[in-house]
Formats: sequence, structure tokens, C-alpha cells
Amino acid sequence: MERSWRKPKRLVPDFNKTDITVCPATWFFDQMAFIGDEIVGCFVIPTEKGIVMIDCMNPEQRCIDIIEKGFADLGLDINDLSTIIISHGHGDHFGMAGSFLLLNFQAGGKIYP
Repeated sequence: MERSWRKPKRLVPDFNKTDITVCPATWFFDQMAFIGDEIVGCFVIPTEKGIVMIDCMNPEQRCIDIIEKGFADLGLDINDLSTIIISHGHGDHFGMAGSFLLLNFQAGGKIYP
């Protein structure tokens, strides 16, 4: 392996950054879309029984705003959110689950940690 005087760049998010770029809500496949910014995000999958969201970003108002705008930009109704799946126990994955459960969930919505 060749040695270099350069320090390797670590590709880690800068959680102290204040000018965070919001990514446009984007359909990846026929039924899966991404909503988020350059640091955190979530995926949404519309189904016959409601919308499934995988992860739900940081516990910040900024993230609620990004998710609500993302749903609107994708032509989805946030009130159709029926299920949230949390991929793992980091705050940037489960952070807004409680807010959506209390504020925006349809009756009978579920969160799966």
C-alpha cells in the first residue's frame, strides 16, 4: 500500500452545519420515494392500506417541515401515513416518530422499532 502525507477524508455528516441543503423529494422506483436533506432522510412507500415511512429523521421542527413538504411534493397526503418502520435506535432515524404518531397519524397507525 502506498503511503501518503495526506490525511484520509472521513465521510461523516456534519451535524453542526447550519446551511443544510434540502434534497428534492424523489421517487426512486414506482412505489418508493426519498424525503430528506444532505444529512438525514426517510423513505416512503404508498400501499393500499396507507403510506409506510421508513425512518423519520431528527427530532427537530425543521425535519417535520421537510417531511410534510416532501409528502406534498410527491402528491401524497400526510394523513394517509399508516405505519412507521424504524431501522435502528439512533435519534436521526426515530426522532420524529412521536410527533407523527400524535399529530398526523390516521387512526390505528403503528410504529415498528
